[in-house]
Amino acid sequence: MIEITYLSEHLGMEEPSVEELSAEELAEMRKVARWHQEEWAHLSPKKSVASRVRELRESAVTEGLPLTLVAVEEEAIVGTISLAEEDLETYPECGPWLSTVYVDESVRRRGIGSRLVRRVEKVAADQGVEELYLYTPDQAPLYERLGWEVVAVETYRGEEVTVMRRDLAEIVEDSERVGGADKLEPLAAQ
Repeated sequence: MIEITYLSEHLGMEEPSVEELSAEELAEMRKVARWHQEEWAHLSPKKSVASRVRELRESAVTEGLPLTLVAVEEEAIVGTISLAEEDLETYPECGPWLSTVYVDESVRRRGIGSRLVRRVEKVAADQGVEELYLYTPDQAPLYERLGWEVVAVETYRGEEVTVMRRDLAEIVEDSERVGGADKLEPLAAQ
């Protein structure tokens, strides 16, 4: 079964940014940071694995931004998604941003990425966020199927990316109709 949870809850820590990490917790964060570095170093050339570990520690919270959720299978992180105040420097007026959507290659094509997106949209809506943005070099069709709309297509750091927006009003309405915010519950694998 795949469980979607907050990074901080997976680590079992209230404030990972200030608490000492165990060797296992640090290894998990480094694994995720390496995934992110391998996937997006060309779009964020100033970032390193170490800086990405620092960002993960800062985003290991259950409210506010930045915030990271993880997909967990058999106690191992197999996917990530984050919310950040800013992401694409050519759109400083837009935000918050959905970022670091990553699913380990060994578990792809099981809907985990879509579930991560849906869950983080709900978390954002529950925090009062009205719209989200993202940019993607290659996953625009997936996001369109999930209700995102194309804002622009542009070249960013030598790669064509699609900038997208998601209005969270319908998610807020659904949440209000069923009684407000709910606890993150595990999502069974399909």
